[in-house]
Amino acid sequence: MLNEATLKELREAKANFTIKELKDVKKALMFKYGSLTQAALQLQINYIFLSHVLAGRIYLIHIIKKLQEDLNLTNEQVLQFWPLLKKWPKDKKSA
Repeated sequence: MLNEATLKELREAKANFTIKELKDVKKALMFKYGSLTQAALQLQINYIFLSHVLAGRIYLIHIIKKLQEDLNLTNEQVLQFWPLLKKWPKDKKSA
């Protein structure tokens, strides 16, 4: 069980937290939802794919778009975190 001082430190860290790199996206989701499992459930994303996107192993546009909307990431941040996208937002493809 966490003591009061530890809880205070965690609250301060959460309040002063900013997303500067890809690993911070994972931390932000954990702060917001408590775990990546809960984040995946709430965002209706397959956990395995979420994990791979957060590790930079794959680039699934629909997941990145949901993360951007949920965490209020800028287009510049998206390109910084997932540089292989080359441009963002992606053009919508017509049928």
